[in-house]
Formats: sequence, structure tokens, C-alpha cells
Amino acid sequence: MKATKELRERAESYGTAHLSDIELAALIGYKPKPNEALVSSEFIKHVHELSNRFRAADFDLAMKVQSSRQLFDYITTRHTLQNLFVEHFYVIALNRQNKVIKSIKISEGGLDACLVDPRVIFTQLLSIKGCTTFALFHNHPSGNLTPSQQDINITKKLKEGGKLLDLHLLDHIIIGGNNFNTYLSLGDEGHL
Repeated sequence: MKATKELRERAESYGTAHLSDIELAALIGYKPKPNEALVSSEFIKHVHELSNRFRAADFDLAMKVQSSRQLFDYITTRHTLQNLFVEHFYVIALNRQNKVIKSIKISEGGLDACLVDPRVIFTQLLSIKGCTTFALFHNHPSGNLTPSQQDINITKKLKEGGKLLDLHLLDHIIIGGNNFNTYLSLGDEGHL
């Protein structure tokens, strides 16, 4: 697939998570015309997104998540959430034994909020073979781990929606800013 200016614009408008692997790889190999600049940060962002996809695809299903700390460890070994200026929201699909199947970026938002549509999450989860459990995580670029009322509300909404579909919500983790060791589990805090 030949990368075009329209493909670059789509990546800028909707984010790289909305591009296929082939489209993303095409962007990485994109050669701009003489009057067109390819910003190096764009290139790095595209390579980073593609490498995250490959790392996630290679994840060993042997990891069983039994605690919020194990979930946090999985997140931090698979995703780079530090030095981000906007919120990123993900869902992790797990099987009946709480073994990770896959993680999916749901949305990329603003400085202190992220649009989370339960229909998108449940559509994704129901399409994954063997998924019976799910976990949520997102970052707070400010570093403040205190869950917002929106965080609490969407967690409860997704838990209730999951019950109707026989999908169990394991936890919702908030990652704090640039510190690798700070997180908050809404499950541990009694919000599940």
C-alpha cells in the first residue's frame, strides 16, 4: 500500500490506533515530496505504535493476572504511558483463567478526559475468542491518581453492562503521569 498525504492526515486527525498494521507500516516507509516535511516525531510515533502492536501480539498467554499489581506489571511492560500529554484508554481481554489474550486502545483524549463508549468496548470484547473477563486502564497525564467522578461512573457502567453479557470486569487501573511505579486500582479502592 502506498502511503499518501491523506493517510498521514487521517493518522493526525484520528490517531495511529485507527490505522491498520499495513497502513501504519506504509506511513513508516513514507517518503515526502520535496515541498512536504515529514516531522521526525511523527515517524517515531508511528514506529512506537507499530512496535507496541507486535509486542502485544507476541505476549505469552501463560501470564495469569491475580492482583492489581500483576495487572499493573503487565500494563507497564506492554505499554508506554509515561510522557503522554493526553489521556489514553485501553481494555484488556482475558480468558476464564484470567490469562491475558489481548489489549486494545479504545480512545485517545484530552489533557484530563477521554471519550469512552461502552458499545465500542463491548463490540471489541465480544469479537475476541475466549474472552470472558476484561480489565480497563488509562493514564492521568497530570500524575494525580485520584479517580474523577467520570472514571468511577464509566467503571460502574461497564461493570453493569458486562454482567448483562457475561463478561466480568476484573479491575480498572489508573496510571499516574511519568512515574513508572504509581497506579491506583479502582477495585482495590472499592469502586467495583
